[in-house]
Amino acid sequence: MAIGARSVEEPKSIRWPLPVHGVWQGIDDFALPFTALYSASNALLRAGKVQGRPGPLQISTQAFDTRPIGAAHFVTTAQANRIVLATLGKVWTYDFSTWTDRGGTLSGSADKPARITNLVFGTPPVNNAYICNAVDTLRTWKEGDASISAVTGSPPTFKDVTAQADRLIGLVGAHEVRWGEILTDTSWPILNSKVLSETPAETVAIRSIGVMGVVVYKRDAIWIGEPTGAPGGQAFCFTPVGKFVGPAGPAAVVDADGVQF
Repeated sequence: MAIGARSVEEPKSIRWPLPVHGVWQGIDDFALPFTALYSASNALLRAGKVQGRPGPLQISTQAFDTRPIGAAHFVTTAQANRIVLATLGKVWTYDFSTWTDRGGTLSGSADKPARITNLVFGTPPVNNAYICNAVDTLRTWKEGDASISAVTGSPPTFKDVTAQADRLIGLVGAHEVRWGEILTDTSWPILNSKVLSETPAETVAIRSIGVMGVVVYKRDAIWIGEPTGAPGGQAFCFTPVGKFVGPAGPAAVVDADGVQF
């Protein structure tokens, strides 16, 4: 909406259509159609209006020890929201007021981003966060812990990890998928494993899908893992979906309202 005038005494309202053709600067501005703009900055069309482009908002001036390489939204057992963030050297948590250093002495690298998932178990149930980076022993943190700790029971050194069917399950090495026992993080039988070597390229990322399945992304293929209800090494059945170019890294898979990109 704009205000024009045939004379000072007679204001007039003029309505332009949405500029669906974007910015055109290759022709004279007087020759532009009504559906184009000659100049615009940080504008987009949304909800039938021209609006300012959304941008990031700084939530804190906290200076971290080293470069952040992974973060996840975490909901505590008491239903409080947190952000769990891993840097190259340690883990931090954010309660939407203050960042807290949870220590840990990690040995991460920019080429091996930290991956974070959570699993609820215990009596009463407790939500636990798990952090892996393809280098260090699996780490864990829950609300009330002053610092992160190494998971006991000789867990695999995961490069990506998720939780499905009440188990932690993740990627190890070039082709292997490993998982723990139900509702625990201290039992890792060597037979709880599947080597996806039928497609030659290495694994990249693993994600939960729906309520009872996982997707394994390789450099050259996608596999679906489904819980079988059987114990131990037969707990998951894996099937290749097809040959596809895989993601650039484990952080390159994004879940948007249940659809993975």
